[in-house]
Order: sequence, then C-alpha cells, then structure tokens
Amino acid sequence: MQAFGPFTYRVVAASFTLAAAASLLAVSGCSGGPDMIGSGPQYPPVKQSRVLDVQVLRDETEVTMTNSTAADLPPGLLWINAWFSVPFDGLRIGQSVSLRLASFTDRFGTPFRAGGFFATELPDRVVLAQLQPRAADNASPDALGPLAALTPGFTPEIIGFVVIRPVE
Repeated sequence: MQAFGPFTYRVVAASFTLAAAASLLAVSGCSGGPDMIGSGPQYPPVKQSRVLDVQVLRDETEVTMTNSTAADLPPGLLWINAWFSVPFDGLRIGQSVSLRLASFTDRFGTPFRAGGFFATELPDRVVLAQLQPRAADNASPDALGPLAALTPGFTPEIIGFVVIRPVE
C-alpha cells in the first residue's frame, strides 16, 4: 500500500472544497423563480363570446381603436395577443382612443415589443385584440380570482375586436 504525502492530501481536500462550492452555487442559482412583485393579470380561461365592430389599427408604436358600434364599451382590461394587457377606461359610441403599445405588459411585467426607430429587436405583431369587461361591482375580474364565478352579476367574458393592420 502506498502512502500519500501532505501535498497530495491538500490537493484532494482543495478539489473536494472546490467541487462542493461549485455544486452549492449551481443549486442556489436554480432556486429562484420569476419575480412576481410587479406581476399583472393572467389571461382568463374563458372563450371569446362575440366580436364587435371595433377597429384596432396599429400605427408603428401605438394602436388606435374606434368604437363604431351602437353601444358604449365598458371599462375593463384590454388584451393584445391574449398575453399583454392594459387597464381600459371604456369607449363611447363613435369615440377613438390611441394607446401606446409599450404600455401593454404581460403577467410578469414585461412590456409589449412595440418597435420604433431605436428598437433593438423586431416588433411583436398585433394579431388579436380583446376586451375583458370589469365585474358588476367595479372590481377587476383578475382581483376577484376564483371568486369571480361566485360573484353575483358577474359573468366572465372576452369580447373580440377587429385588427386592421397587425404590423407596421
């Protein structure tokens, strides 16, 4: 049997220490999840109930909506591509409103890639625009969570709009 010298024991001890430190760093790096502090609403698991004659026109970094229906649109959440949302104040008959696409965020707080002159990434397309009306008691449906279905007078609904120009 061969004996090891003091130098060999130091090398072996240093290797085990380095391996333990590397594995500890690897495990601690995987322990975090997405930051939910600035999180927004999640798209509701509800099918679209109808499509209204509301034109959504993309103009580079904005969308312009015109209500050409015979009724006012209620306040709620405006959804783009069933992923990005922004609070919506409602829209009267014949009224138009322009919204910055960068103001739409997903449930993790990531903004919609609107593009523009100084954009470093290709812009996202606008292929779907929908409205999720607020609950009858003016609480947002997302704030009610699973209780929304039990709230009297609240029927979860998604209303579709017509997207005219999906990309600029």
